[in-house]
Amino acid sequence: MHWIDRTFFILQLKSRIVAYRYSQKIGLILENSVLALHHAFLRQTSKNLNIEDEAFFSRCVDGSPRIIPRYPSFYLNSDEQLMRENLENEKLIIEGHAHSLEDLSWIQDPFPKKSALARLLFHSLDPARQLLDVHHSKANPKCIQLALSLARNWINECLHSCSLDNIWSDHATAFRAIVFCQIWENFRETQSQDVELGKSILEAITRHGEILAENWFYRPEHDHGVTQAYALLSLGLLFPQLPSSSKWVELGALRLERQMKESVSSEGLHREHSPYYHFLVFRQFFYAYELGKELSFCFSEQFLNYLMDMLHVGSYLIAPNGQMTALGDSNWNSPILIESFERTRWPVSHAHEFLYSTSGGQEGKRPNNRSAIYADGGLAVMRSGWGASEPFEMERYLSVRLGTFEAPHVHQDIGSFEFYAYGEMLVVDSGGPFSYGHPMRSEYFLASKAHNTIAIGGQAQRILQSHVLAWESNASFDHLWFEHWAYGDILHKRRLLFVQGEYLVIFDEIIGEVFNDVSQLFHLNESLELRVKNMTVLAEQSKGGPALQVIPLELDDLRLKTYRGAESPWQGWRCGGEEKGIQNGVIEYCRSGMVVRFVTLVLPEKTNVLRQVTSQCQWSESDETYDIKLEIGDKAHHLALHPSLPPRVISL
Repeated sequence: MHWIDRTFFILQLKSRIVAYRYSQKIGLILENSVLALHHAFLRQTSKNLNIEDEAFFSRCVDGSPRIIPRYPSFYLNSDEQLMRENLENEKLIIEGHAHSLEDLSWIQDPFPKKSALARLLFHSLDPARQLLDVHHSKANPKCIQLALSLARNWINECLHSCSLDNIWSDHATAFRAIVFCQIWENFRETQSQDVELGKSILEAITRHGEILAENWFYRPEHDHGVTQAYALLSLGLLFPQLPSSSKWVELGALRLERQMKESVSSEGLHREHSPYYHFLVFRQFFYAYELGKELSFCFSEQFLNYLMDMLHVGSYLIAPNGQMTALGDSNWNSPILIESFERTRWPVSHAHEFLYSTSGGQEGKRPNNRSAIYADGGLAVMRSGWGASEPFEMERYLSVRLGTFEAPHVHQDIGSFEFYAYGEMLVVDSGGPFSYGHPMRSEYFLASKAHNTIAIGGQAQRILQSHVLAWESNASFDHLWFEHWAYGDILHKRRLLFVQGEYLVIFDEIIGEVFNDVSQLFHLNESLELRVKNMTVLAEQSKGGPALQVIPLELDDLRLKTYRGAESPWQGWRCGGEEKGIQNGVIEYCRSGMVVRFVTLVLPEKTNVLRQVTSQCQWSESDETYDIKLEIGDKAHHLALHPSLPPRVISL
């Protein structure tokens, strides 16, 4: 990148710092002045780097590898069908309104509302990518011409613009670079005689490579940085004639290796607090690995091992109904970003485990372990089984958040969990993102009160990893015990005892130096209607189906509140997509004190015919033990928990 170009971009960033820290008015004046000077510089300065040379252009046309890099879409192919049908008719639907492709403008934002994802895709030239996909699936040459026309219009309007908002945002630039690689290959496929367009595409590719290679532009330890590194590697491998290509390959690969090492846990779990982003990042690492392999570029053995470990962990992120758990910035309808045809290209046995998990046991090989803990990645998973003794989708499944990290998409959800049983997720996470910048995201969806954990008087959790005190998984129970100081000088200890893969007993102990108001929260599937009976909450579906009993086993000084779709303050909402909130029932058990304890039974039921439950719960202050006797229908269990001994579960 020309040093003057770089300087203007950096001055633009510094003017924003002035606006943020000192004076918004002065910062805005400075930024507008920098943008005007930068724009004039780009218009007057040749950036072609020998692209005007006919021989050089011919070498690029004839000598570049005939490979189209894979585009890491936020969706599956099947989810994009409607958009593609509209694009074939030369229309782009934006927030319910049809726009002619010929009249689109990127400078004049066509989005009347704040639609972060749609705006990102628009500035990423995603419509052009979709048109190329239509051509390759339907052999429709008209779509290539429409895509090339979009590329030409974007180049004429935006290539020499310089705003870091939208057009040259870190994420849009990376996605668009991959689209331009696809556009170039399709330009060559058409044997186009429009040499000027071809040169303009190469100039756009060069500018994208220059910007992506800049250290100030790169986002390390962030999923945006993974996309940036994959795009830079693609540009370097696919355009070896460009002067900086070898640098781009080296830098792109180095960044991908570092991203893998620093943002993926030692067990293979991506640390951005979201199963959806785990798969989004996995597909980008995998696409980079595939592209390198096709062009004789090798990643390290450690990179490949991490990649396959990510796939292995992915097997445990999927509930028995084939949907992934929705912790963090995932929601109940987030897709698992792996296309069916990709599964045949994985090199090792972990692929068989993932196939087994996502196919309901119809394909692949059953994983060796029923339950798993990924302490370095901040997650534990408990299952009743893998479909060996009952229908696969009828198994029970829990996912538990053990810690948070200095990474994007973090929620205040240490200790939170989801609980699936008999075909449905019954205890649900509120999910996300909902909408970046929306007050409901910051005040509710990110807050502890939106999760199935302990909330303390409106306090915010700090980012940290909990300390796992005990983990055991055997034929009788799964036992997870951990503690954390996320609420400052308040200690929270949580035990989850998953008994015989059937029901869950939660033990919470909160120890503070002052008097605190403490809540134990349960967010339920929106289909469940709540009934209260003597502090027990019965959650049933009006049309039948799986139900739930939430039963406190210690009643002294206990208070109960329930919510559904409350707004002042927000409570009882589940994320169903961008700015789409779904009302759901929430249970809040409350106690106050310096030392507060909760013991709660969470009992899923196959139908609305609820079993009779009787219980005795005794706490011994002297040796800090719980002794519990439960009768559930025709079954009886004796549970004993001691701080220094494994739990005992005895059938009576």
